Amino acid sequence: MIQINGITSPGDSPHVIPEKDAALAVVSEVAQEIDPVVEKRVLRKIDLYLMPAMLIGYGMVYYDKAILGSAALFGMTTDLALKVTDNSTSPPSVDTSRLSWATSIFYFGMLAGLYPMTFVLQRFNIRSVLGPVVLLWAVVCAATAGVTTWKGLFVQRFFLGFIESVIPTGFMTIVSGYYTQEEQALRQAWWFSGTGWFTIIGSALNYGFGQITSGSLKRWQYIYILAGALTFLFGLWCCTMPNSPVSAWFLTLEERAVAVERLRKGQTGVRCQKIKPDQIRECLTDTKIYLVAIMMAAAYTINGAISGFGPLIVSTFGYNTLDSILFQFPVGGICVIFIPLCGYISTIVPNARIPMLITCCLPVIAGCVMIWKSQWGYHPATPVIGYALTGFFGPVVSLIITVGASNVAGATKKTIMAATVFVAYTVGNIIGPQLVKTNTKAQHYPELWTGMVICYCITITAAVALYLVLWRENRNRDKLELDEVQRDKIAFDDLTDKQNPFFRVIYSTMYTSGVDGIRREFNISSKIVVLLGLTTNLFGLALGSVVLSSLSEIYGRRPIYIISVLLFALFILPVALAKNIEAILISRFFGGFFGGTMIASAPGSVTDVTDDQHRTLALSFWSLGTMNGPVLGPIIGGFVCQYLGWRWIDWIVLICSGVSLSLMLLVQETYAPALLRKRTKEKQQATGDRRWWCRFDHQETGLQVLKTNLVRPLRMVVLEPIW
Repeated sequence: MIQINGITSPGDSPHVIPEKDAALAVVSEVAQEIDPVVEKRVLRKIDLYLMPAMLIGYGMVYYDKAILGSAALFGMTTDLALKVTDNSTSPPSVDTSRLSWATSIFYFGMLAGLYPMTFVLQRFNIRSVLGPVVLLWAVVCAATAGVTTWKGLFVQRFFLGFIESVIPTGFMTIVSGYYTQEEQALRQAWWFSGTGWFTIIGSALNYGFGQITSGSLKRWQYIYILAGALTFLFGLWCCTMPNSPVSAWFLTLEERAVAVERLRKGQTGVRCQKIKPDQIRECLTDTKIYLVAIMMAAAYTINGAISGFGPLIVSTFGYNTLDSILFQFPVGGICVIFIPLCGYISTIVPNARIPMLITCCLPVIAGCVMIWKSQWGYHPATPVIGYALTGFFGPVVSLIITVGASNVAGATKKTIMAATVFVAYTVGNIIGPQLVKTNTKAQHYPELWTGMVICYCITITAAVALYLVLWRENRNRDKLELDEVQRDKIAFDDLTDKQNPFFRVIYSTMYTSGVDGIRREFNISSKIVVLLGLTTNLFGLALGSVVLSSLSEIYGRRPIYIISVLLFALFILPVALAKNIEAILISRFFGGFFGGTMIASAPGSVTDVTDDQHRTLALSFWSLGTMNGPVLGPIIGGFVCQYLGWRWIDWIVLICSGVSLSLMLLVQETYAPALLRKRTKEKQQATGDRRWWCRFDHQETGLQVLKTNLVRPLRMVVLEPIW
């Protein structure tokens, strides 16, 4: 039985020390053992109370923004003069900039409300803030049906954004106060998946409203009245929200203590209502917050365009108004499936969040390119598929939210992080609609899709930078000599991640998944020594890429591929059978050296067999392997290491290498100079005439080719006139 402090009966109010975390009202500074059965029951109760309602609540946040696109198809643009036609030109030109601003101005309101509303939510009891605000939101949303001019719509949407700003930040902080770091990814994904669910449900409802042909109201007015009514029901639930697990009325006294005690290990705290200036100042110098904000702003730009203009864009593919709404189903389906899936994988595979985030960016980029560069004929398939792939923005944003929420501590700092994430969210949503230029419709809105590709490249770059920052933070903390007794004492002192030396950030290839197993087997105290295996592998990879690619230009691609893959496989054996860390470090260097040829020479093979028109697409498919290898590595490695041990990671890589070698034997030579030299020798042997020759007979030596390959890139960077 866990000891309960501060509460003697269910009716008592816990005594909370303002400067400390609310958790100290029910637990002591000494860690207590938790009954696993009770913990599971507590987690199940928390899930049943929070998750369904939060999913519906955030779904309503998304729905009342996204219905603007459907309402525009049902006559709103004409009724409120959001679309202006200039008949003085031939053909007449259409200006939809007012619709763009109607979409963007919502986010200006949210931008204005995020920080004040979030601090109010921290300072006062949650139910006292969240309940009344959501009920007011319901009224303002339903009032959209009474707007008669585009100016009135602008005012209404600004205040709607201001009021709604409390929901996403509130949900982020609520989840971080009820769940452990490991559990947060799935739970943040659950409520954020409301985006996908209400893309599907909302589209179905809008399709139904599209069948209305009579009545005193316009079709778009019915949509907003329904959204307001549903939001009002959600507001009633918000009025029952407890302030934290300490006062959770749906838990017994013992269950409340367990709900708090299980959060001690993560050092993230539960809830503190005192706003601390020192934590605000720390946020201003924390690189993590800026990188998460950049990722969020870049990733969510696509939502501003899709939510406001998605049905209009699809309608340009030759589909009617109602069919255009139905095409929101695949986008929502991808969100519904992949947001929780990524959250679940993050829960069971350590440090897989950022690699998965990067992976989910790739389909979005591919989808934007497919829409932009494909033919927009009557009912075309390619742009529709590309439009569906943009739904992967959902898991990208969900993972950004999770990374941001789980890697900071301190109540005020968590509030700042949550607000900053959604400030960036609003910035992205403001920018997105402005990229839709009506006058470039014939060119497939090139500004929009170019902007989206650039934004997601920025997201990937920022994610890599954040990965390195988090890895460095944990490395520096691992060097500290800490008294583990202090861990439990300071867990609920409302310290930030920088103030608390026991806090660990969550960030991860397949080798890293086995680091802890290697440390235990070889009794290595420092994780840095084991991670040298990753360093030596990458160093060998860099060196091998230069040397082996040079040899492939002398002897051809195929023989270098076969020899390199064979030697790569052979050097996996010493790692799998290693008796000490030295054998692992040396073997991984040579494994990386011979593995480098597949990275350096493979693009050359793709270039050899494709023409200019199809080369970009072919290289994109090839890059899926190089981009997803580091992503799938820790995911697969995490399962393997957990259930089979770290050595099986290498055995599985060896099996895959054997398959690769078998396939490589089927690959033909593609390098033109090598093919010409081979054909020349065949002619000489067939005719007995040594006069047969080709222009590649007098080839450079290996050192000359190596020198050329090293110098040429540097020379092109400095002297190439096309940047």
